[in-house]
Amino acid sequence: RSVGYDTTLCGKMHFVGPDQMHGFQERLITNIYPANFSWTPNWSRPVTEPNPAGATVRPVLEAGPCIRSMQMDYDDEVAFKARQKIYDLARRPDDANPFFLVTSFTHPHPPFSCAQKYWDLYKDSEIDMPKIGRIPPEELDVASQYLYFGHRRNRYKIEDEHIRAARRAYYGMISYVDELIGSVIDTLSEAGLEDDTIIIFASDHGEMLGERGMWYKMTMYEWSVRVPIIVSGKGISSSRLSQNISLADIAPTLVDLGGGDPKKLPVPLPGSSFKKLVETGADASWPDTVISDYSAGAVPGPMRMVKKGDLKLI
Repeated sequence: RSVGYDTTLCGKMHFVGPDQMHGFQERLITNIYPANFSWTPNWSRPVTEPNPAGATVRPVLEAGPCIRSMQMDYDDEVAFKARQKIYDLARRPDDANPFFLVTSFTHPHPPFSCAQKYWDLYKDSEIDMPKIGRIPPEELDVASQYLYFGHRRNRYKIEDEHIRAARRAYYGMISYVDELIGSVIDTLSEAGLEDDTIIIFASDHGEMLGERGMWYKMTMYEWSVRVPIIVSGKGISSSRLSQNISLADIAPTLVDLGGGDPKKLPVPLPGSSFKKLVETGADASWPDTVISDYSAGAVPGPMRMVKKGDLKLI
């Protein structure tokens, strides 16, 4: 907004409290999760207490195809609203402000279920199993022990068939959301806006998917903390980058790509612009450092990860 863009949010965003805009001028659909404080952690709880958010590994045992879910209903509506917004943007006069549209889906995400057609894209025999198997709770680091009990892994027996089904469903969910994103990009092209638009695809977290016997996120192991970031558009190089890039770097990059100066904003932004990296494939001044914080439930206290190059401290 500070560099002249009209800003719209369409989809999932964990804004807590009465302000569900957080600077966006328009929000097209409500959130899929409550915006209250029910997930606030209790750092004084014992290691064996369940996760305050109520998450358990039971969905792993229930993985498979389904006809319909609340998450499917939500993401289908997000895609519809985003496409309609793009048509509305194309109708505006030529001197209208440039636009910034966040389209945020909840998939892929537990429960591990997808429509039959996406399930059928994969076969059990094709599904890779975890590279690192289950680790006994007494051999886990303290944070992983908290997650072990927090997700109630001591209450549910997860067999190889459950792991394979959950991973197959996860791949199916990825194919589903890939199709939704494709439909939004197709609409952008159909409306004649694609050539003048930068597209950034990113995710908010990864998924353990049974590695080390762990599921979901809430940990700083690579499967959980690594996310895809794909940048596409005019002037963007076709390089695959090996440098460490953080989600916190996206906002200053967008300001930079949009013609503003990330260092001269009304409010200072964390992170660095990777505009030079994505335009040229190299940046000798890039700090190559990311910081990730986790301070919600099911761990013994606030966790921080610092990764520089290929070294990581948790």
